[in-house]
Amino acid sequence: MVCFSHFDLTSSSSPPFGEVDCIFCCNVLIYLQKPLQRRLLDRLYQVLATPGFLVLGEVETPTDNLREKLTCLDSKAKIYKKSGEATGDRQARDDW
Repeated sequence: MVCFSHFDLTSSSSPPFGEVDCIFCCNVLIYLQKPLQRRLLDRLYQVLATPGFLVLGEVETPTDNLREKLTCLDSKAKIYKKSGEATGDRQARDDW
């Protein structure tokens, strides 16, 4: 099933969706300042299901913190997989 929903990525409110199997965030981060990029990528990681896929734009990269948590499936296409969930991730998502 595919579900589309509107959500302001820069807001601090909870997203209108639960765990997501695949997130396409292409050519969005390049328009944001570094602190907001980090915060947004952390939020996307938190709502990403396990296993789940994160697809970024050609010039975008995950933060150092997320690179440790994601497996790069295709560096040219910028496709990453969330293969495991650290113990604090579920709690962090619930606190969002």
